[in-house]
Amino acid sequence: MLHLVVGCGLGTAVLAYTELIKRSGPAFAVAVATLRKVATVILSYMIFPKAMTMTHFASSCLVLAGIVVGFIGKRRR
Repeated sequence: MLHLVVGCGLGTAVLAYTELIKRSGPAFAVAVATLRKVATVILSYMIFPKAMTMTHFASSCLVLAGIVVGFIGKRRR
């Protein structure tokens, strides 16, 4: 039963991601996937408090800068 639930969940996720690529383009889909991961990390820090070091802050800024550069590059095309 668990395998069926996991399989259906993964199948739905793949279909949703494919539809997002078709409708919005691959750059946007990658940005959404990256932001989802960032949101997961932020929620982790909120639910399980940890010390936020300068390394964490700097890497977060680099990820956000990469997303911004990707959107700016796509706009200029």
